[in-house]
Amino acid sequence: MMKKIILTILFSLFTVTILLAQIPDLKVEKITPLTSLDQGEFFFPKLTPDGSQIVFTGAKFHGLFVMNLESKKIETLNQDDGAGYEFQISGDGKYVIYRQFEFKNKRKFYTLKKQNLRDKQVTIIEKEVRELSPPRLVKNNLLYLKDEQPVKVNLQPALNQTLSAGGKAVFIKEGKIVLIDNGETKELAPLGEGIYIWPQLSPDGQKIVFTFAGDATYICDLNGEILTKIGYANAPTWSPDGKWIAYMVDHDDGHFYTDSEIFISRADGSKKIQITDTADIIEMYPNWGADISKLVFSSNSGQIFLAKLKQD
Repeated sequence: MMKKIILTILFSLFTVTILLAQIPDLKVEKITPLTSLDQGEFFFPKLTPDGSQIVFTGAKFHGLFVMNLESKKIETLNQDDGAGYEFQISGDGKYVIYRQFEFKNKRKFYTLKKQNLRDKQVTIIEKEVRELSPPRLVKNNLLYLKDEQPVKVNLQPALNQTLSAGGKAVFIKEGKIVLIDNGETKELAPLGEGIYIWPQLSPDGQKIVFTFAGDATYICDLNGEILTKIGYANAPTWSPDGKWIAYMVDHDDGHFYTDSEIFISRADGSKKIQITDTADIIEMYPNWGADISKLVFSSNSGQIFLAKLKQD
């Protein structure tokens, strides 16, 4: 019996080793600054699915801008307040979806918009809603919470075709993770009481990476069971193949950021790789596109960078 148990353990370890060996390492090939500070302060970049453009916002999430990576030309999409907070780019790369906020009689209202990246035309999806979550995209469907209720909007063919919520998406509400799963919502608190931030579904929709404030970043399943502890890793985001997590390791003095570097980790936590290593630049908020070889991020001073990675 004991021999059988030992053989089972050895086989499991051998299987894990083989699986890990099948995940190629990533290393930095080149890091390129895409904007200069004399062009303006830009933050939170995201690549379009084809990798030809980058969309980013200004200071305090004001407005949205798009850069063509070939020409390096920057165009202003809009100057809407709040537009840069957790905006989404459609799967076909034609649209950006975002919330605008405004105050009326000292009350905050959100308007959900879809804007064409080519001609800049805007379509309103929701107008002047008091409780409206940032949008999430699942294939051609837009998912969000409106007055705490899940809503799904089919972006094709008719923008105004609102359906009962299906698919999966995660949000933060009052410091807890809220999961929409095929029209049902449930709160997750994998580590008990506390503040949860930066949740993101894995590309296959089966796992959630999140940060537990004051502790660490973890990966759990859709029932809230912890699968992996990544460690100190802020603003985590999945690679397009779901095998890696990009994140920042930042520090502050209680008032200002003092340093920050970009890292990546295997999703099982088995290996961590430092992407940036600079004394004079505070790199933050990485984002992968559809291609694992391109990782974008911004500096605390408002400069956009592109890291080209290659599998080793």
